[in-house]
Amino acid sequence: MNNTTILSLNILGEKEIKEVKALESICRAHDNIHLKLELDFKNEAAELLSKNPENINEFLCYADDSLIGYASILSFNPKEAEVTGMVHPDFRRQGIFTELFAEVEKECRRREFESVLLLADRRAASGKEFILKSGAKYKTSEYQMKNESLQQDAGNMEISLKPACRDDLPEVRRQDKMYFGSGELFEDEISENFVTYVIWREGAIIGKIKVDYTEDMPYIGGFGILPEHRGKGYGRQALSMALGIIKQRGYTKAQLEVECANERALNLYISCGFIETSVMDYYSLES
Repeated sequence: MNNTTILSLNILGEKEIKEVKALESICRAHDNIHLKLELDFKNEAAELLSKNPENINEFLCYADDSLIGYASILSFNPKEAEVTGMVHPDFRRQGIFTELFAEVEKECRRREFESVLLLADRRAASGKEFILKSGAKYKTSEYQMKNESLQQDAGNMEISLKPACRDDLPEVRRQDKMYFGSGELFEDEISENFVTYVIWREGAIIGKIKVDYTEDMPYIGGFGILPEHRGKGYGRQALSMALGIIKQRGYTKAQLEVECANERALNLYISCGFIETSVMDYYSLES
């Protein structure tokens, strides 16, 4: 094997993003899998992520000048880290990812995460094998889903959807903590590419839904309806309206993720035209 070098970075530069995307394309074609690398998100969020330059999030392994391995830490809150990675098919079973993962573990210990999650597509045999050998335990799974029609319901809407303004952010943060346990990474940001839409009914915010426009296929997330307003069709109306907005912005597809165990949400997404494309398994690394 050629001499290898590991480069550790706070954020990826343009050169590194191109290299990682090229390696991702090779691995996806070889393994027929989905890799949750969030590269477009990271590129858009670079300024925010760089506010903590002491945090090392990106680990790249080179053989001479070619990128052959990659691992990443993505933390939406200071308590939890999501770890993903890949190795070029021609360089597997040579200890490449073991070296990368040793650096990842060191950084996770330094930052004292309460939870470290390792991610792998269910079809990624080599990734799953590595995760199980690491001692991580299965936690949950998510469906990756996409919608290629963006059809909006034609019926009467009892709600309205508006981009959040600064005055809405305290309520957005409150609902984030209620639904997800913590505020979102961009809770203080008003951005054209990361749009949080607040769901209004009778003068009150009853929910929220977020759309990330940084990728070719917009990503829907951060979706929740206050408990007292559930079961009344407002979630379906909000999702339908969001699809309409995405279509108006010139897109033809949308994507989202949903926990496999969340049957209620899964049925909602299917009824709105989403189909499963892959399954992402999450494993918890014991401290």
